[in-house]
Amino acid sequence: MRTRIQEWLLRYGPAEILGLITTLIVGLVTYKISENVLLASFLGSIGENIGYYGFIIGREFKKNPGKFIQNTKNILLEFGIAEAFDSVLIRPFFLYVGARQFSDLTVGFTIGKISADIFFYIITISIYEIRKKLS
Repeated sequence: MRTRIQEWLLRYGPAEILGLITTLIVGLVTYKISENVLLASFLGSIGENIGYYGFIIGREFKKNPGKFIQNTKNILLEFGIAEAFDSVLIRPFFLYVGARQFSDLTVGFTIGKISADIFFYIITISIYEIRKKLS
């Protein structure tokens, strides 16, 4: 199990760091401009996707250049189901709740992001492991 956790951290960790940074930048800037926590939560979720998937897509296409269809199919298979729930419901909800529970928006968005990640990775890692077994 320890080896798997290390593999997951190497696979998803760098994208998570970038996703956290973009969540905070977009969420905090949106709040600064709008003073609307709900809007900042939704746009922070979009910021997460830009940073996270920017890294994931860049890595996959760098690793396997010239395999656009295969790369796209692999990314959609691994992340598609989890992302469908995450972007629309789970992540904005947890970002919003986190922001409302903590007076420091940075702390609230960070805790909200980590909470959403738990749900996201239950699905994503399950699909990744199944895909590995079938390969």
